Amino acid sequence: HFQIQSTPYIGSKTLEYPFAAFLTNTNKTYQPQLFTIPSEGTKVCNVLPDTQLQESFNFQPGYFFTVSAEGFETEEWEAATNIYNETYLCCKKNQTTAYFIKNDTQFYFTQYYGSKKSLLFYFYQAAYSVLLSTDKSTTLKDQLPLTILPKSPIQWLQDSIAPFYIFRQLQFEGTMQANTDPLGGGKIIYSSIITRKLGLKSTKQLETSIQIEKGKIQSFTIHLSNKTIEAKCQY
Repeated sequence: HFQIQSTPYIGSKTLEYPFAAFLTNTNKTYQPQLFTIPSEGTKVCNVLPDTQLQESFNFQPGYFFTVSAEGFETEEWEAATNIYNETYLCCKKNQTTAYFIKNDTQFYFTQYYGSKKSLLFYFYQAAYSVLLSTDKSTTLKDQLPLTILPKSPIQWLQDSIAPFYIFRQLQFEGTMQANTDPLGGGKIIYSSIITRKLGLKSTKQLETSIQIEKGKIQSFTIHLSNKTIEAKCQY
């Protein structure tokens, strides 16, 4: 039993309180639910974190590594925390910054600043939202901010009518490949698809995959309509 009340007295008003993360079970199909309240009668279970995933996305202040890919200058990424205790990855040379939040069950980016032609920007999209679990086969769904798209008159129109109707979206779907190693040290692949939606029309923006092994992100791959970017991480 879990209950939050407005006062400590018996019979006081019950307050709604969302759960950070849980899975719903419908016909043996598991769907992640984040920061929401399960409906009455819904079958739910908790998220069992994967130790290797937690370690791979544990970017503590001072964490430092380099990322390289053909056609790009090698980028040096450093994890840091600002005066507001917000955590972020940055590349000082390119002046790019990606803010993120990590808890026991989820890693997700909150904002990106800087060039949209950097490797950090592509990683921001690939790892936009990650459920740190391989216990169940699930697909995590989220929406990216439209600010990552190039400015256009369509965006101005969307901003104008946003309180009434949303016709432009960037949809994110991420799927974690189950870790078959009983000791939890095997290779893990996190694949995602970003789809641009304009009215009733949907267009695939890009496909990504992140390769994780030995408790570290080894590489990530970006599939665009006209090219493929393969980035390697070195620690």
